[in-house]
Amino acid sequence: MLNYEAKADLYMPEKQAGKVFTTYNDSHYSISPIGEFMGRPSIEGAKVNLLAGIEDDPFLIKYFVRCLDSSKPELRDKLDELILEHGKEPKEGLVLVASLTPEAAQEKGRHGIITSPIDKIDPRN
Repeated sequence: MLNYEAKADLYMPEKQAGKVFTTYNDSHYSISPIGEFMGRPSIEGAKVNLLAGIEDDPFLIKYFVRCLDSSKPELRDKLDELILEHGKEPKEGLVLVASLTPEAAQEKGRHGIITSPIDKIDPRN
């Protein structure tokens, strides 16, 4: 089993740069070459800390959603912990989750994002 440091390396946003993630809701998201989130106006251009896919499980998603509460700054770190514990490489059928860097979270007023399940991944941006 990988430790958190090794897993954190797996979920660096730059590893997904250039890919376009299309969700079942027909939303399109991507990560720029410098790790900025693209496709959601509320966090457009925000620097991503970790990016992963999680199972489309309502109970699991509930815990992730609670961590988006920006009125509690400590939940940003909890979001990172949940990504490291439950995250997988993004692929079709998984829900895309991203945590923002502390600076971006403060600037944008949110800790991250959770999307609907990924329908397809286009390797070209």
